[in-house]
Amino acid sequence: MRRIFVAAAAAAAFVLAGCQGATAVKPFPTNPGEARARAQADVKAAAAQDAPWTTAQAALKKAEKTAKKGDSADVLKYAKIASDQANLGLAQSRYPLTH
Repeated sequence: MRRIFVAAAAAAAFVLAGCQGATAVKPFPTNPGEARARAQADVKAAAAQDAPWTTAQAALKKAEKTAKKGDSADVLKYAKIASDQANLGLAQSRYPLTH
């Protein structure tokens, strides 16, 4: 019984130690203006790293177009898609190159 407890404690310590370097992900804004600004920043960051996905850019254009129409729900929808796609492009750019 003591061995199981020691093993469980060691495993918990190992898992918690691994979480120290993790960065917290900010929740996506629910305000359309903030969401659009976040999407613009994410797409710009992806472009700066030569990792822009065309789907991110297209979704950002849709978010900006729907913002002009005043459709808050679609602004949030397309801004979230743009932000997610931009972040996926950045993640893909960190993959190791294969030969």
